[in-house]
Amino acid sequence: MIALSPAGMVFHEALKGLKRDEDTPLPPSADESRKRPPAIKSTERGNFGKHPEVERFMKRVTHEIPQVIECRSKYYNRDLSKKTEFRLSSEGIECVFSPGGYTAKFHVETTAANQAQMELMVAYLNQWLPDNP
Repeated sequence: MIALSPAGMVFHEALKGLKRDEDTPLPPSADESRKRPPAIKSTERGNFGKHPEVERFMKRVTHEIPQVIECRSKYYNRDLSKKTEFRLSSEGIECVFSPGGYTAKFHVETTAANQAQMELMVAYLNQWLPDNP
């Protein structure tokens, strides 16, 4: 009988999202006509405007990932620094963008049609994530 230690279970759960389930393919690419430029809420325009790299990164995500339709601003904190990553939230896929000193979050709209495809997209986006966004 073989069992994983608690640390092994945590490691396994973290890597599980990186495995590609052949029964659940990535969602189809979005038609270019459906792709939209970054949408930044008027209430966050000033905060995001102080950091033009956020909007550039949102454009890269939409341009370089065929399944991404649009990125929409969601949150900004000038005093919080976190790890840049894509993850699932209660509202779908979000990106936590934090190149140092501040954090901006944005919603990522994709062509994913179900939870399994959204989970695959998160893993795909995290693999795509450049070392230096």
